[in-house]
Amino acid sequence: MISRRRFMGRSQQSLYTELEYIESTGTQYIDTKYVCSNDTKIEIDFTVVNFDTRLNALFGIIDVSVGANSYFYSWINNKKLQLRFGPVGKTTSTELEIGQRYVLIQGKQTANVNDVELGGWSNGLTKATNSIFLMALRNNTIASYQFKGRIYGFKIYENDILAMDLIPVFDNKIGVACMYDKISNEFLYNKGTGDFSYAYKQ
Repeated sequence: MISRRRFMGRSQQSLYTELEYIESTGTQYIDTKYVCSNDTKIEIDFTVVNFDTRLNALFGIIDVSVGANSYFYSWINNKKLQLRFGPVGKTTSTELEIGQRYVLIQGKQTANVNDVELGGWSNGLTKATNSIFLMALRNNTIASYQFKGRIYGFKIYENDILAMDLIPVFDNKIGVACMYDKISNEFLYNKGTGDFSYAYKQ
């Protein structure tokens, strides 16, 4: 049994090559296919490569049909993170820096950036009808405010249990950079235009 598991692991990994990151130029994004709830917590590892005058969404869902209580997003505005969980938002006090690596953890109980705690939310989150986008804000079915930067990893927890563990990979069969979910063993590809830039692990 042990040898079979080891063989299956090697076979699965041969389908892809793990990358250091994938980078979006502002037109690429991922549909995670995950619908968030009040018990969802997101962890994202990222770097900003360019600031511009528009919003840059790390991830997000705005479900107008459900209402403001379903809004769950993190975007960059004027070099600061603006976070939303339900009807209430938060803004970080310090500006982000280009090239600096950040880890954001966001859920009902916490908003934490590189171990600086901003506090959680007292309100609840109403479950949306649509899945959340990575590197873009989902407004019903439309992707907007695509992120310009690098993603090193993306995790979703449900009731503090890891439900999705996305890593950047190069799909060896198709020949494109994408994200791979280590929980479901599923590839998630770019839903926008163009291709992700990427770097191999050293």
